[in-house]
Amino acid sequence: SGGVSSYGTASTHYPTSAPTLIVQSYDGTDDRTYVNGELSATRTITLNQTAGSLRIGGFYNATFQNLYKGDIAELLVLSSSVSSTDRQHIECYLAGRYGITLRGSHSCSNGVFTATLTDTTNVSGTVTLAAHGGRKPYTFSIVSGNGSVDAATGVFTASATPGSTSVLVRDAAGATRTIQVDVTSFPRPYSWFKADTLTGYSGGATVNHWPNSIKEQGSFSQLSGSAPQYATSGTINGLPALRFAGTNYYSSPIQLPGASAPRTMIVVAKGSDPSIAADQYILGYGNATVTRALYSIAFRTASTNRWAEYLRTKYDIPAAPPSDG
Repeated sequence: SGGVSSYGTASTHYPTSAPTLIVQSYDGTDDRTYVNGELSATRTITLNQTAGSLRIGGFYNATFQNLYKGDIAELLVLSSSVSSTDRQHIECYLAGRYGITLRGSHSCSNGVFTATLTDTTNVSGTVTLAAHGGRKPYTFSIVSGNGSVDAATGVFTASATPGSTSVLVRDAAGATRTIQVDVTSFPRPYSWFKADTLTGYSGGATVNHWPNSIKEQGSFSQLSGSAPQYATSGTINGLPALRFAGTNYYSSPIQLPGASAPRTMIVVAKGSDPSIAADQYILGYGNATVTRALYSIAFRTASTNRWAEYLRTKYDIPAAPPSDG
């Protein structure tokens, strides 16, 4: 893998065949990777990257390479870094859905009430704000800023002026969360993909298109070859997943931040074949031939089995051998 000049390795091992929650967040200076809630790698780095389309199932270098074999149940992409509090809210929500035991210091509870942390819309545009867990129904109200929100549905209508609006979400038990809506003169990439939102598929059916559950734009589409399958058995906590066979890959037209702009990628995945002697790329974007220009999450199996945060100058996160889980 030419151009890879250094490695950093975390001490904790993670079973690559078990359901795994990975959060990778870059704030413009430091890049951090959390595996199952635990900080596993951090590096101060300046990325050398042009904005590019997000791809899952492999990375693109003239052709698609190092294809991933395993399940992907859910992934979330933000065009910003996340605070520790927001990251833990996301981790608690996803860990609860997929039966993942978090290793870090979290105060999760069953049925944790969470809400979309931030969202973006165009001036005069609309966006449906999301809440999960807690006790339904939810009510929505504006705390500060412009625009309007439907109290029952959470549909936010932006004003004609760019700015930020804070929306309070309250569940039936009185618990509250705040969503910040950034109103811009152009859309900022923000996507959330959930396998269990796909409808009309039976187990084993091919999925050529994976819609973005947050907005209409930015959905994943099959580029060529066979599409991944809709899996309902042997998945993560019994929830549907997309099963990649090592021959499938998707691309989304959303343009993620380039250079050293902040970004966050979050994925719930379960690798299925650690015997493949190559890095298996789950999701990412950028140029694999230029130093510090590929930003992605990978499952590394070339020499030892480990989750890898790939930055061209990269961190490898060791995983337990297959016999350990």
